[in-house]
Amino acid sequence: MSRQCTRCGVSYPAEVIERAFKLRGLYASRPRRSLATVCRPCEQTARDEKNARDRWPKKARDTRRRHAVRLKVSVEELARRGWDLQRMAHDAEFQYGNGCNYCGHRYQDMRHGLGDITLDIQDPERSPDYRTNTKWCCQTCNRKKGRLTPQQFEADQQVYDLWKRRLLNPLTFADGGGTPSLFCAAS
Repeated sequence: MSRQCTRCGVSYPAEVIERAFKLRGLYASRPRRSLATVCRPCEQTARDEKNARDRWPKKARDTRRRHAVRLKVSVEELARRGWDLQRMAHDAEFQYGNGCNYCGHRYQDMRHGLGDITLDIQDPERSPDYRTNTKWCCQTCNRKKGRLTPQQFEADQQVYDLWKRRLLNPLTFADGGGTPSLFCAAS
């Protein structure tokens, strides 16, 4: 005896039928139980496909909810300030494909999936309007920035950029100071 999945058409032999198909009904342990007509692999594939379709709207919804809690305002208040879920989902997906707004690193290289992309409120002193005061960025940059203003964060980034360049190419900094010299002794 075998059983065939109604979705994919795979025929399962008798010895694996109970593993291949979920039990249905409130009391699945009772003798009059029935098996699902769709196999477990097909059910899992359907769940995975649904999750892939819903991942950006879910990310937008969760992000808006967490910011509302953090800012001590209602979700509706953020919606009035332009935090539209469709717009947010679109922007997050676009930014995920293009890398962090601050450091430029690709999200695919960060290996934490959607957990790597976060929404930064650029200037914490201003109103949290979505279109004018937020930016999608990586979690690392968002943590580094914290509550700094955009100008303070940019200054910090310049310090680290100079430091990195000096480590990578010490001959460019022939004067011994922190500024690159165009006329260094190595030229």
